[in-house]
Amino acid sequence: MIKRIDQYGAEWCNPCHIMDKYLKIVLNNYPDIELVKYDSELNEDKFKEMNIKNIPQLFFFDENGVQVHRLSGVHSWTKIQDIIKYHNKEITDYNPYTISDE
Repeated sequence: MIKRIDQYGAEWCNPCHIMDKYLKIVLNNYPDIELVKYDSELNEDKFKEMNIKNIPQLFFFDENGVQVHRLSGVHSWTKIQDIIKYHNKEITDYNPYTISDE
């Protein structure tokens, strides 16, 4: 079950702002999921620790703090939602590791 999403981005990053909007849409339905945001200008050490080379990036963590999924780049809000649903066992006929973003 997804309990936390870490979002890596920057204030100057337009694709990051798009992901902000998508996360707001999705997380309205999941109030128990914590969103932690890291800005590249303010968190250089964290970016190095997590080996972040491009932004935006999302890391999905379960209730034990284990990273269960990583998403790089801009994706639709439905893809983010489907990843959460898949890891929360709300759907089983979805493969979150496919390249398609339909």
